[in-house]
Amino acid sequence: MNQFQTVRAKSKTSVARKARRKSPHVRPQQFNYPRWQSAFSEAALRRAWLSVEANKGGGQGETLAEFRDQLGDQLGQLQSELLNGRYRPKKVRQILVPKSSGDWRPITLWGIRDRVAQRAIYNYLQPVWEP
Repeated sequence: MNQFQTVRAKSKTSVARKARRKSPHVRPQQFNYPRWQSAFSEAALRRAWLSVEANKGGGQGETLAEFRDQLGDQLGQLQSELLNGRYRPKKVRQILVPKSSGDWRPITLWGIRDRVAQRAIYNYLQPVWEP
């Protein structure tokens, strides 16, 4: 081939398409998500509550015992807010804890309701991201 002949360059998309056909590892796995509303079912919120309770610790001005006493009402209200798009997390509180090196480590304290909502989402997404 001489210097005046042009060579057609392959486009990036055709190279990528060819690589996907050849390698099964490039192709993303198919995962059938359950409906997103299932993340906020009563059973899912109860599972999330059990995880939060097992981790111990209270929220902002609220103890786990106080939340447990009104568990049915709390989870019902949380479910309603989540499904209707009215849920808004409460403000978080940040405290500084001294480290052994003399520095300070920031710790963020979430309310119990917010931790339950976060855990419900985590439980919903975990099978996809951590198979």
